[in-house]
Amino acid sequence: MAHVPFLFWIVAALQPRQVATCGVGAGVAHFAFCQGMDKQNIPGRCRGLGSWVGSSGKSGALEVPKALKEHGEQFYNDVSTLAAVADPYAMLQSLRSHSLDLLLVDLCELGEAEQPSYDEWLERLKPNGVLILHGIEALAGAPSQLSRIDAFLNGRERLEFRSGKGLAVVPLGGAHPPRLQALLKACPSGEVPGEVDLFFRRLGQGLEAVASNAALKPQLSKTRAAVKDAEKKVAAVEAEIKALEEAYEERSRKVAVSQSEAFAYQSQLAELQKAEAEHRLEAEKQANSLKEGLAASKAALEVEQRQRDEKEAELTRQLEAGATELEALKVDLTAAQAREAEVKAALDAETHARLEETAELTRQLEAGAAELEALKVEFTAAQAREAEAKAALEAETHTRFEETAELTHQLEAARQREAQAETEGEAIQAVRAELEAAQAEVTKLSLAVEAQTRTRFEETAALTRMLEEAQSHKAGLSGLQKQNETQRQHIEELKRELSEAHGVIDGLYQSTSWRVTAPMRRVKTMISKD
Repeated sequence: MAHVPFLFWIVAALQPRQVATCGVGAGVAHFAFCQGMDKQNIPGRCRGLGSWVGSSGKSGALEVPKALKEHGEQFYNDVSTLAAVADPYAMLQSLRSHSLDLLLVDLCELGEAEQPSYDEWLERLKPNGVLILHGIEALAGAPSQLSRIDAFLNGRERLEFRSGKGLAVVPLGGAHPPRLQALLKACPSGEVPGEVDLFFRRLGQGLEAVASNAALKPQLSKTRAAVKDAEKKVAAVEAEIKALEEAYEERSRKVAVSQSEAFAYQSQLAELQKAEAEHRLEAEKQANSLKEGLAASKAALEVEQRQRDEKEAELTRQLEAGATELEALKVDLTAAQAREAEVKAALDAETHARLEETAELTRQLEAGAAELEALKVEFTAAQAREAEAKAALEAETHTRFEETAELTHQLEAARQREAQAETEGEAIQAVRAELEAAQAEVTKLSLAVEAQTRTRFEETAALTRMLEEAQSHKAGLSGLQKQNETQRQHIEELKRELSEAHGVIDGLYQSTSWRVTAPMRRVKTMISKD
């Protein structure tokens, strides 16, 4: 495609009548010649020879491609002739000697097949004909063919285009058209000047761009069609989205209506529950009233029974006169039985109410059990804290025991040195007394701490037993809470006592006896270091 403008130019310069292309390939050069002759109104023929393998399915069959044939018949039917031949020699033999004005041999299309010599191609030209060899720069990878083309071109009048795959123009004779003669004169060495090559190359690039645009037009049309289809699909999707949004809004409206109805139902339910609570309270009041009436009826029955006994005694005495009164008593007895049945019914209702109350108390008891479990967890945490306090107390006790042992050891050392300190007399006696008092105080504190520790262990065991009893007797929940609070208070009391014990020990450290015995401790430390 890069050398097509030069082909147009040389057709216009030569005005050829017989043109041939050996190695048509895609038909670019052949149809360039056809177009040039058609535009210049040059009467003549363009023959295109190629080694195409047909697509009819027969193995090795030669056939002109359908696209090239249809293109030639449609646009250049009176100029173009295409034929499929086997090889370059068959192409050479199909051309008569000294019959062509212009012959183009495409070395790239002929490939590596065995080819005739370039002189044999020249024999097919008229005396003033022109041979064009395309692909001379593509022979760099084939040294033998490159040496052949160099030997052929050496010493000949020629034009060489190095751009693209390279193009060599070899004119015969000396009577050339003026324009071709001027170009040959401008190229004495055969190589086309850069500005001329650039001119034709730019024209070729423009043709390539036009061809690319032409090739892109169908793709552009397809792309535009695809864009339109996509826009239609987008519109359809947007319509679906709009429909979904409308459906969603409708659903939201229904949900809002449902929520308002649910709120109304909840309000009605709350009113019904409130009414039920009022009815239950009224029923409880009625049950209490029935209970009071039952108690009154029972008292009345007792009074009536006493009266009846008295009447029976009176009737015994007045048997004959009391027949009428007996009938009256029977009537009263029947009424009393009716009242007793009413009282029994009231008792049954009261019993049913008590059963419901018992079920409610059972539920409350289960809730209390859950609360008891929570208290148990809290009590476990309190035990853990008490264990920590116990560990700290034991550590403190151990420290005090070590200090007591140290004081005892110092006391023995002081007693050993007592003989040496007789000169100090009363001072030593006072120190000894203070040491003994300090030892007694430390011993007393240790015993107190041990007693408190045992007391805490006993209290912990008692609390554990109380917890087990509380678990077995859920009815004692309130008592266990009080005991737990007491235990907490007791723990706080223990903390206060422990703080007081620390204060006593700190007071011991700050006492006069401890300060007086400081020199003795230092002496003892020095002796132990020695």
